[in-house]
Amino acid sequence: MNIKETKKLTLYESLGQKKITRYDEKLIKILKISAKIFAEEGFNKASIRQISKQTGISLAGLYYYFQSKEELLFLIQFHTFDSIVKNLKDNIAKIISPEEKLRFIIKNHILYFTENMFELKVCSHELETLKGDYYDQVSELRKTYFDLTMTVIDDLLKKSLRSRLDSKLAALFLFGVLNWIYTWYVPERDRNPEKIVSQIYDLYINGIKGGI
Repeated sequence: MNIKETKKLTLYESLGQKKITRYDEKLIKILKISAKIFAEEGFNKASIRQISKQTGISLAGLYYYFQSKEELLFLIQFHTFDSIVKNLKDNIAKIISPEEKLRFIIKNHILYFTENMFELKVCSHELETLKGDYYDQVSELRKTYFDLTMTVIDDLLKKSLRSRLDSKLAALFLFGVLNWIYTWYVPERDRNPEKIVSQIYDLYINGIKGGI
């Protein structure tokens, strides 16, 4: 698959928002299983043979969907961030209040990644593994995501008593909380992602507003 021809399929669409082709369904399966293997083994130790065995797809069949292990890593990261940014853009434009926009940003992130924990770990640990155009495309998506969040936080700070705070640092702190959930979240124990969303939002919004 040529990097310039990367399909615009997203993992959100795979959850039923859009009818997808058999090609897309098989690509989703490959990305999900590969993300688990990369998360558990690390990119360097993981092999295409492992992916072939766990997906039940021959080596030749796998190379119909990607040309190298690095391209597979790129596809995992690209589709992950394309999914979360697309959903954020589609919904945040409908929200007026910056407070509710912030809540949606947190909810969008937590609900997506509690269902895609291996993808979060891979995206957190393996960005620097990508090189050249692969790195640039994923980095651009991550920057778009960060800038959308920072803009919302900047609007909140302007309304609050804490306008002297740095919106970039505030956004970095927020993602520091959001992106490390894979180190402690256990679905069988932490059954209610909505509760996590509410608590992160309450702590953060009260910090921005100075507790009022």
